[in-house]
Amino acid sequence: MNKFINKVQKKIDFMKLKKQDLECLAKKGEYILSLCVNIEKDSISAPVEHHLPLKDSSGRDNDSNNWKLTDTEKETVISYTKDLFSYAELVVNSYDIHNDKLELLPLWFVFPTFALNTIQWRMGIAEKYESIYFDAIDQLSKEEWNLYKEKYPIPPYMVERYAFNVRHNFY
Repeated sequence: MNKFINKVQKKIDFMKLKKQDLECLAKKGEYILSLCVNIEKDSISAPVEHHLPLKDSSGRDNDSNNWKLTDTEKETVISYTKDLFSYAELVVNSYDIHNDKLELLPLWFVFPTFALNTIQWRMGIAEKYESIYFDAIDQLSKEEWNLYKEKYPIPPYMVERYAFNVRHNFY
């Protein structure tokens, strides 16, 4: 009975996923990215520090009280982040790399505040989404990958992540 319920839920989630407005979600990710700062560091493991502007650099970068943003910007970032995480959950819950050929949003739009080496990539929804995303990218031909990169240019702070994760090294 549980397998049947899981299959039905997966189909429902996949139908919701197909109805997602990727252009709108991408714009939400772009908006958040436009607020982020990138600070070059002398560090091999994290050459670029990437986050929303902070009031206190020693504070947490995911604490909205520490963001140096207007209240309206904070509310928008929180709302958009929820929408992007909901999209990621639909992908994780329903996408089948072997059967589905839907375009997936790039990591920097779905998780626009995540730095290159944040622990958040190794836990929860981000870890699962990243795994599905790179598997889907690996299914693309070189031509499809080039078109994808043209549509979604890889931001400099994410280049290193792609160099290590894209099997065909199309970058």
